[in-house]
This record gives sequence, C-alpha cells and structure tokens, in this order.
Amino acid sequence: MDDNRVQGITRAEAIKRGLYTLGALGLGGPLLAACGGDDEGGGAAAKTIAAPKTVDGKLDFGGVEIRALGDEFLGPIWEWYTDDLEKEANIQIAKPVKFAFGTESQAVTPKLIGNTDAPWNVISYAAWFLGDFVATGNLEPLDPYLKGFEGYSDYNAGVTPVFRELYCKSKGQTYALMADGDTHGFHYRVSYMENPTLQRSYRRQYNRDLGPPRTWDEYIELAAFLTKELKGDGVYGTQWATEPAVSWSWWLDTAGSLGVRYFDESMKPTINSDAGVKGLEIMLRLSESSPPGVENFSNNDTISNWQEGKIATQAWWQDLTEFAGKDSADTRLPGSMGSDGKIKITSAMAFSRLLSVPKNQPDEAKQAAVWAAYRISHPDYSLYSVADPYNGLEPYHTAHWTPEAVEQYTKPNPKRGTAKDYPENKGIFTSVERAQNHVDAIRTSTETGYPQPNWPGAGEYLRVLGTEIQAAASGQKTAKGALDDAADEWAAIVEKRGKEQQQQFYSAFLASAKRLGL
Repeated sequence: MDDNRVQGITRAEAIKRGLYTLGALGLGGPLLAACGGDDEGGGAAAKTIAAPKTVDGKLDFGGVEIRALGDEFLGPIWEWYTDDLEKEANIQIAKPVKFAFGTESQAVTPKLIGNTDAPWNVISYAAWFLGDFVATGNLEPLDPYLKGFEGYSDYNAGVTPVFRELYCKSKGQTYALMADGDTHGFHYRVSYMENPTLQRSYRRQYNRDLGPPRTWDEYIELAAFLTKELKGDGVYGTQWATEPAVSWSWWLDTAGSLGVRYFDESMKPTINSDAGVKGLEIMLRLSESSPPGVENFSNNDTISNWQEGKIATQAWWQDLTEFAGKDSADTRLPGSMGSDGKIKITSAMAFSRLLSVPKNQPDEAKQAAVWAAYRISHPDYSLYSVADPYNGLEPYHTAHWTPEAVEQYTKPNPKRGTAKDYPENKGIFTSVERAQNHVDAIRTSTETGYPQPNWPGAGEYLRVLGTEIQAAASGQKTAKGALDDAADEWAAIVEKRGKEQQQQFYSAFLASAKRLGL
C-alpha cells in the first residue's frame, strides 16, 4: 500500500487551512440579498460571437493579457500552464492573484458587484457561489463563445452530467466551467477487513462477510463492531465532521439516499421530511461508534484522526486517501434499501470549484478569457491537474477515468516544475493498481451524485442546515427538532431574498435535476 504524505502544502493542507469555513458559507448575505433580481439567469437575449481570429491556422487573440483570480491552491495552475496557453493562442497570462482558501465572499464579491471594469478576466470559486454571482448580473454567459471553440462539443459531452447541468448552469445558461469535481466516497483500512480474527467474529455475529457495507444500516453495524473490537487499541469504527460548515454534506449522503428534497415546487422547505429526519438519525447512530468529542469535530479533526490511524472506515471526500492512503482502499458509499428491494446510493457532490468570466471587460478580452478557462478545464490540461497532489482538484470528465489518467496518479505532472508552493513533483500513488481502485471509486460516486444548492443564497441555506445538524449531534436537539428549526429558517431566507427570485432559480435547478433522473 502507498504512503501518500508529501512535503509542503498538499491536498491535506488545502482542506486543513479553511476549505469549509463559516466565512466561506457566509456569502455576504445582506449584500447579495439586495442584488439584482433581474432575469440574468435565462432571459437575456442570445448573443452571436464571431469565431476567434486565426493566423497560419492557429488561434490568435492578439497578445491580450489574461488576469486570473483563484484560491491559493487552484491559482498556481495558471502558472503551470502559462507557456502552453500563450503558445497556443497568442495570449499573455499575468501572474495569478490568489486569495486565502474559502474566502470568496471577501475576495471576489465586493469587486464583482457594481464594478464597471472587472479587475480579473477569469475567476475561480466554490460552486455554491454560482447563483449569487449570477444574480449580480456580472457574470458573462459562456455558451455563445464556447460553441465556436474547436473540440468543445466532445469536451462538453464528457463532463459529468450533474456537474455540467447543475454546477455550471443557472436557469439554463452556462456561466461556468468545471475545475474541480468533488464527491464523497467510502474509505477503509484494508488490514482490518482482511484480518482473519475479525472476519470470523463478524461472520458469527452478522452472518455475512466483513467488508464495505452495502447499506447505511449495515454501516451502523460495521462501525459498532469495529469500535468494539478495536477501541482498546485506540481505533474507532467511523467518524464525521460535525462542524456546521461541513456537517450538511454527510446528510446529503444519508438523507439523499432516502429521497429527501430541498423544497417542494412552491418553495416550502422539505428538509424536515421523514427522509430528512431518518438521514440525520443515521448520522447520530454513527456518532455512537466515533471517537469521544465527535459532536465538536472539525474537518481538520477528521483528517488528523484518519492520518494517525485512529479510524477504520470513513465516508469522506475522495481526497482523503490521496494524502493519507497507506493501508487504505476506496469504494462507493452505502445506500438505503428501497421498497422495490433495490439499494439507492447518493454521494454528496459537496464543494467543487468553477471557472467564470466577469461581464464588465472588453469583448476581445472576454473571448480570450473564455477560451483560457475552457482550455484549463479541458482534459488536455485537467488530466494532469486532477492527479496532482498540490491543488486538491478532483475528476469531473470521462477522460479522467481512462488508463492514461489512472497512470498519471503515479507520475510527476509533466506540465510544471517546482516552486515554494509546490516544492515536489511526484505521483500520488506508487502503484497503478491502487490508482485504479481510487479512480474507479470516484467514477462510481459521480454516477450517484447528489447536488448541493446552486441558487442565490446557497451558502446561507447550507450554513443554517449545518448549524442545526451540529445541534442534534451535540444532543441539544432531536433530529426532528433540529430539522424543523432549519426548515423554519429556510422559509425565512426564501422570504428575505424574495420568493419570486428564489422560485425561478430553484425551479430551473429542479427541472434540470429531474431531466437527469435525480
């Protein structure tokens, strides 16, 4: 098995240093709540964009400068690919501006709103900001540009449908391209699953083989068994981060598999439905097999516990075993047994990062900026990005499941050197077999993905939900009481932000989800 710890700031540090902070979910609520409610999401007249200029058969944007903004871990990809992008299309890539991980509301929002001259040509940000940024009226619709780029149709067809339709689009228009596709998966220590003594004991008790659980009920049993057997060695069966900024993501895994929905079609919150309550009750049962103090665990706590070998199994983002993969393997999450006898699995597509182009800039710069964002998202470059340990980006495209992509997890990134922020260049895994296991788990997780909100106020809704889930985890409220209170607060947010606007955006989100069979 692999030991994937590397020196410097890697995927682990990316998450430890504030990936999901309350500030990241705050979104400057009052400011954005008052922003333009005009029909920027779908009613704008279609534009016709002339094809990019070519010289001697190559794209030529006339040497226009592209200024990019991104968090401190995504930002460096503009440095990695500068030479290639400049040669491809005669553009100049300025040194990227980077903001502290998770601080979009401070770094992006004030300058995007009401700014008549956008300070950047391309911005990258957490996906739950999409609706808020679209509502400002200051993101450029991308479809008219993208349709004129060579290879775009094939690229677009390969993007995971949920990401393409529910993360990159708002009210039917494309406003963003994928840079990072996050999903939850199931991770486990191989040594425990293969231990003969544990195997015999588990079969005696449950009349089935010891291994990754198929359902959440089986996971509750597995976690309790492993805690009982291993607690004397300081090892627990499972854990989850209960801090409000992320606790909601595990609820998407459990409640989603039971069929929960955010609202009904009249914008009445339905998170406190029977499915929602049972989903939270599953999480509380798993807490019983977690280390002491789980009711106050941060994301950092869960990472540290896993890295230190204190946890035998865990539902978490796919990154987990990329930066702490010794004695580990990955697979899909458990699910819930339906009345038809089939197991429904939903994997939280929580976080992810997008690339967008601010509207208020010269037309020639916008076209070059859309092209640059498209190339960064394209597998020609992203195949290397998603397998690099120094930016925390994850797969979102069919090209990311290919044998070439799998092998890249064992190799250095050929598109970059080293620098202070990325002092090493080597593969994440040491064997193709381990990389294949990891990529297979990510691919199957995207097939059962459950999307996070993408309409205006998404971060506010999630913060409220996460706060109430932690209240249940700490014993302050019952699962039903916590979700009832969350539903009341959600209803108040709908009214505060304007029910008509909220319903327009959510109805488009819901229509896309239904088309995808979610």
